[in-house]
Amino acid sequence: GIIVPGREKEPTFRGTVVAVGEGAMLDNGTVVPVRVNVGDKIIYNNWTGSPINIDDRVYLILNERDLLAILSE
Repeated sequence: GIIVPGREKEPTFRGTVVAVGEGAMLDNGTVVPVRVNVGDKIIYNNWTGSPINIDDRVYLILNERDLLAILSE
């Protein structure tokens, strides 16, 4: 990714990936695998995703294209 200074007015959030799908299916039927794994730490904007409530816990469903970064240890 690219880091651009001066955009600090938009808050970002950190999270941990708890589940991933199989990937995106292209029009020709080819599946493009996801680049994130369960346990990865990620950064995303506050306006992305769809919150869901499961067993009194709130999870956020995100598209991989909405992730800003995958943090490395």
